[in-house]
Amino acid sequence: MQFMMNEIRRAGYWSGAVTGSNALDNPFMLGAANITISNATGVTANSCILYSYDGETINGSVDEEEYYGFKLESSTIKIRYNVAGTSAANLTCNAGSWENILDTDNIEITALTFSSANSQCLNTSVSPPVSCTTTALTSGDTGVESREIQITLTGNVKNDTDVEKTLISIVKVRNNRIYTE
Repeated sequence: MQFMMNEIRRAGYWSGAVTGSNALDNPFMLGAANITISNATGVTANSCILYSYDGETINGSVDEEEYYGFKLESSTIKIRYNVAGTSAANLTCNAGSWENILDTDNIEITALTFSSANSQCLNTSVSPPVSCTTTALTSGDTGVESREIQITLTGNVKNDTDVEKTLISIVKVRNNRIYTE
């Protein structure tokens, strides 16, 4: 759980965010590079999270090895560490290179879900800024989204299903998403 929290907290980090840069130009907040909660085909809804940050090459642009994610698959948790190309088909929970991060001989994961329901958005194009749900963003408005991800994880000892544990954690993503509608 702690590993997932630490990784997701980095979502949206951009090495190009230096004095004089425009936060609206952050490529790690645009399109498929932004945080997406979904699921792999045939798996429970919301059991996969995809995100990106300037981590491998630290060059200010989103590269194939900077699309990360976690998903539930075959009673374990997998981490994505690479995609083969940035087409829409390659940026799903079904695509990319995934690696198991658990001891599958001893631990079985029975549920993993992600939720961004407590994230908040402000419309900063009005004064004073108001919630995006109060005053909807219209074309040209700027939104600032403070993202919060809830992770719920349930697992058990493989040879003793009576030994089960559910963990619930909330991650405040460090990098707010700033965007124009």
